[in-house]
Amino acid sequence: MKKIFFLFVLFSVAITFAQNRVFYQKRFKFNHAGWKAEGDSRWSKVARVPGETGSLMVSRNNAKEAGNVTRWISPAIPVKKHAVTVSFYAADNYLVQQDFSYAAHVLVRSCDTGEVLKTVYTEWDNSVKSPWMWGKRTIDNLIWRYYEIPVPAGHEKIQIEFGFRGELVRGSCYLTDVTVAEKQGSGQAAPKTEKSEKYLLELSNPAVGGLFYQQDDLRFDASIRGDIPKDAVLNVTVTDFEYNELRFFKVPMTDAAPLADKKFYASDAAKSRKLTPQNHKVKRFILWDKVDMPTGILYRIKAELISKGKVLAEDTSLFGIVPMPKPILPKEKEKSYFWTRGLPVRYYDGKSSAGKSLQAQDMTRKTGSFRSCELSESYNWRQLQPVYPGPVIIRKKLPGYPLQTYMPNIEQVHVARFIPEGARKPTPNPILYAGRKGMELIDYDVDAYADFILEYIRQNRHALDWIVPSGLERRLNDRVIALQKKVYTECKKRFPELKVGFCINFVTVADFDKYELWKYADFLNLHLYGATAGFPFNESVIPYKNYYRTKFKRSAPPFTMTEGALRMPPGHVNYAAGTMRGIWSLMEQNFQGIYYYHQGNLNPLANPDTTDFRTSDPGSSVYDNYRYHQLVNRPIMAPELVMERGNESRRWDNKTSLGGGVSILPTVSTMVYCNLIQDFDRAKLRFSRMLPSAKIYCFDRENTVCGIDPREGSPGNPIIVNTTEPFKFRDIFGRIVHIKPVNGKAIIQTGKYPCTLIFDSIVKNLSFKEMKSSGLTPLSGMPGGKLSFDLKLDSIKEPEGVLVISGTEKFFDIRKPITLPKLKSKEYPIVTALKKDGKCYAILYGTLNVENPVLCKLSPIAGREPGMEVVIRNRSDKTISGTVSFFDDILSMTPVPYEMTGKFRVEPGSKGTVQFVFNPVMAKSNFNEFVEVTVKLDNGETIKLRERLHFRKAVKLKKPPVIDGDLSDWELDSMKPVLMERVRMTDPDEPAPDSMTSPGKFYMAWYGKTLYMAAIVKDNTPVTRHNDIWLWIDDNLLFGIYPWRHWNGEKFNPGFYRGHTGLHKNGTAGNYREPDIPAGGSVDTKRIKTVIKRKDGLLIYEMAFPEGTLYPFTPAVGNGLRISLTCFDADGSIKHDYKGPLYYFGGANVNFHMDVNQWFEFICTE
Repeated sequence: MKKIFFLFVLFSVAITFAQNRVFYQKRFKFNHAGWKAEGDSRWSKVARVPGETGSLMVSRNNAKEAGNVTRWISPAIPVKKHAVTVSFYAADNYLVQQDFSYAAHVLVRSCDTGEVLKTVYTEWDNSVKSPWMWGKRTIDNLIWRYYEIPVPAGHEKIQIEFGFRGELVRGSCYLTDVTVAEKQGSGQAAPKTEKSEKYLLELSNPAVGGLFYQQDDLRFDASIRGDIPKDAVLNVTVTDFEYNELRFFKVPMTDAAPLADKKFYASDAAKSRKLTPQNHKVKRFILWDKVDMPTGILYRIKAELISKGKVLAEDTSLFGIVPMPKPILPKEKEKSYFWTRGLPVRYYDGKSSAGKSLQAQDMTRKTGSFRSCELSESYNWRQLQPVYPGPVIIRKKLPGYPLQTYMPNIEQVHVARFIPEGARKPTPNPILYAGRKGMELIDYDVDAYADFILEYIRQNRHALDWIVPSGLERRLNDRVIALQKKVYTECKKRFPELKVGFCINFVTVADFDKYELWKYADFLNLHLYGATAGFPFNESVIPYKNYYRTKFKRSAPPFTMTEGALRMPPGHVNYAAGTMRGIWSLMEQNFQGIYYYHQGNLNPLANPDTTDFRTSDPGSSVYDNYRYHQLVNRPIMAPELVMERGNESRRWDNKTSLGGGVSILPTVSTMVYCNLIQDFDRAKLRFSRMLPSAKIYCFDRENTVCGIDPREGSPGNPIIVNTTEPFKFRDIFGRIVHIKPVNGKAIIQTGKYPCTLIFDSIVKNLSFKEMKSSGLTPLSGMPGGKLSFDLKLDSIKEPEGVLVISGTEKFFDIRKPITLPKLKSKEYPIVTALKKDGKCYAILYGTLNVENPVLCKLSPIAGREPGMEVVIRNRSDKTISGTVSFFDDILSMTPVPYEMTGKFRVEPGSKGTVQFVFNPVMAKSNFNEFVEVTVKLDNGETIKLRERLHFRKAVKLKKPPVIDGDLSDWELDSMKPVLMERVRMTDPDEPAPDSMTSPGKFYMAWYGKTLYMAAIVKDNTPVTRHNDIWLWIDDNLLFGIYPWRHWNGEKFNPGFYRGHTGLHKNGTAGNYREPDIPAGGSVDTKRIKTVIKRKDGLLIYEMAFPEGTLYPFTPAVGNGLRISLTCFDADGSIKHDYKGPLYYFGGANVNFHMDVNQWFEFICTE
């Protein structure tokens, strides 16, 4: 068949304000154009369009400037009572942001009346925000964003103000290309303006954490703003997480009424929604009979306000149901492996079926856990004993439930505010804890602290049974050894049944043996983080197991984990999978106390994130990877919500989760964690087996329970369960299928995610074997076509069963030909159940990719002419044609945006390409923003494409460079470096100077099968003190390398390469990797050639990555990978902890910030 390649490039079709009457337009190329400056406000040469624009700047970079009036005021602008649009570009450059009070504002004021007509805030760049690792952009890396402000008619003159409000230090903001024109722009943009909706619907429920007990009434409240029509109804749909519909019903609105608590309407929660008793009503409804409700499943609930067939408003939320709590028996508490922290709330559900108190309804109780470990009890020495010597006064003893693991942690954070007067020792040159200002580490009296710990235990003995006395994340020193030995010895005298543990983080086996710490530890504690593949047991647990086995001829004592988790790719289900495989692997290694990091996202989301992809909400804390519950901006309307005594004033608090002004929703991981406790707590490992495609864990307690964990990157063949006993199969979403083996065999194909097998009793004859056949392979097809379904199950011929496409209510008999129904083009989960005599003996999970006959893909172009392209593939039997359009409000050279369009015509079986090219001066190497392109077919169909646009490339070299730290053979003059775009100063509260240019450049190139990287970093304080991994606290680079390209909407692959590269003290280059690698990769860095040199105040890095060292990436035209790079520029002022500025791009990949979505992509080009 003849193929057509159709290329159409259109550079600048402007259809915006040029067609409208322009009243005012300034680009500030040479000066401030008559604007009046107040405070630290200056005209700047900083240009959005090089050579064409300047800018107005407002700045507050220190505490002295924080209280100043900082603003620019324009001259009066005549608009002659016309309705106009004020448009502008702004570049935010803030140190840190909590809310819009930190952002610069642009407001429009009527000169006739003095009234402020409209205010917008310049949104901050939240994309690379991470806890403690924030920093301003350097001046050469600003990102400009376009804004519009509609101004109503009726004003002769208007005035524009640009500035900061409130006494806060935040950084700088720049303004340029201010235009005032008749009408609202071109009508093509999606400007960042306030969205005004007549109706607003929000769902909430009174269950703490969004989890109902099994016997609770499932009560929901629909909060509605707007005049509700008389015929209106609520359509309520309940589904599981994969959108399989479980219930649908209609709720009449007859008794909807304003909230009885009138204090609500004076709250910020009401004011921000513009709710009043006149325009606001709440409708209470109760879901179906609770008897029908399975526990352990995350449910979606969607409500639509319907009138005359139209949807006026809608909202989607999440909730879960958990079993009624078990009796609190002392033996169960002591044996529980799960240490679960509660939610930071101060309220409870007054109609809960399980006790009218927060203790009875908190997350610890609802998960089924009996134990906790609260860091709030770890730093209270001075609080309870202000002066030493002196009494320890504990006015409020710990409750008997949950049972606490006590972790006095002053040794980790021994700062003055935690240590009583009289117990502090003079410290000549104190260093800062983690480089934090005001947190100088000082010495203290070990005996005094030991006495405090023992007295604290005595007064709270009823609530404590495990203790880690000598600190958590700290190094071994004389204080640690003395504290551990004294507390252990005294505890065995006074509280012999108390278990005393020792944290082995940063403690070698040799030192553990040298100081005979084995005599003073009933258990060994760890903080432990790992990659998707698992925890680093080989580095931490296995050496201690071998030590006990070799020296004492016995097993090591139990292990515990007081903080830790697996770092997973984005997505709720990925986090849930990490929870399952992580906890199983910990139990396999004899961890009898597990605090799996289950705090939630406590930044309130504007919209509940109910998808399995990352939320785009700017308030989202997506960087942390631990989404076990999430705060969402939905006030809890339930009148039965009861505030704890002393917290009544917080009823409508919407700033934190303490009050009911926001809701807490569960996630898939919440339910997985609950189910793990129900199924596995107190179970003992019988065996674990590694099959070709999965790992099997088998545990026993009063019954047998097994976990099946599919290996990443494996084919995932079906697994035969050899048993005659029936069992329950629980998938990752908590759904249960009853399995009845046939002829002593059952078949399980897990798909991508782990699953659980639950037997009613202990099953002795139980084994597992993987099939050679592939079972249910990935399916694909287009609507209306025949689905090629070929189920291969070794010797099983012509099985009987049903294929289900999740979320569609589509069921198919697998014995008959399957015609794919009309479905939205995307990937669907599918499941096939095989039956014999009406009983299910096999369950197989897979995927179905429903393809669109017209396949469109948006990709960046990183070649000589920077741009982007849309590839249109026509797989239908008809010729297609249409238009591709892009509204360029990010890289346009003109003061106002314009639309770029290209036409296409593609024959059946062919593809067409439309390219858009940008002016190279606008295509910065650090540009990394999302853009949206519209493909409109002539038949009326519209396809929206959203992708991250960039212009970074790895250039193909003419010959391989010599790795010598010289870079003279790199042809650097013809290459465009990627700059270190952000700086966190040594004092993290200090913004980088506005004049600061990038302190580092990064280059990437390739030749043959080898990838090359180079970095040149300014370094005026050379620091090289180590010959091992501890070089990370000296001058070094922290790399994050994701060895794939990624398109928006795709799932991320598990694993990446992360590690430190720097100079050893002996002059050699060190290259260290963490075990977060992809399946098939290696932590070994011996084949990576690295040379690092210092020259003329610069630190030069040159590296060569041969094929296989970044597996599965291989250099080739069109291939790519993602990079996060952080430069540690140590100043050498402290001995042990890092101190100095950080420079980085692609997100500060430090601590637990692993947001691969923000890393910079590079594409291999010729």
